[in-house]
Amino acid sequence: MNAIAILPARGGSKRIPQKNIRLFCGKPIISYSIETALESKLFDQVLVSTDDEEIATVSRQYGATVDELRPPEFSDDVTGVLDVVSYEIRQLANRNYYPSDICLIYATAPMLRTVDLKQSYEVFKTSDVDFVFSAAEFGSPIFRTFTILDDGRAKMFQPQHYHANSQDLPRAFHDAAQFC
Repeated sequence: MNAIAILPARGGSKRIPQKNIRLFCGKPIISYSIETALESKLFDQVLVSTDDEEIATVSRQYGATVDELRPPEFSDDVTGVLDVVSYEIRQLANRNYYPSDICLIYATAPMLRTVDLKQSYEVFKTSDVDFVFSAAEFGSPIFRTFTILDDGRAKMFQPQHYHANSQDLPRAFHDAAQFC
């Protein structure tokens, strides 16, 4: 197997400082993603990509690899996860390591299960797809969503569905932000 899991874990979250190592049910939240990735036995390496020494230390304690801290230009508020993964792939290539399969696992996915990773990896390997990702069904019909205008009034995004019965509306899903 030549697969790697990459967990982006930035230290500078504005909304929830140090969210990746905040305790969740008694353990740093990132530990759940690391342990799940390791327990799956799908990956040659579970690599945490971080700009923060404290996150690096915690990640290593739970068995992840942290090669070097990510530079600031790949750690700001506008850097996307694909930029981070691309950066890490280049770093691996600089060390002559070229994984055939790459799985991005979010550091804040404590409900991710090993079976989910294994089943998804099987779909990835046996289907004609470029990637797979976790998804969840919306709890309410998205066709009845609305916004609140500056004057306090509600404005529906799709008013044509206002009178439709819920059971007649199509099911809709969203990215569950666990892995891809």
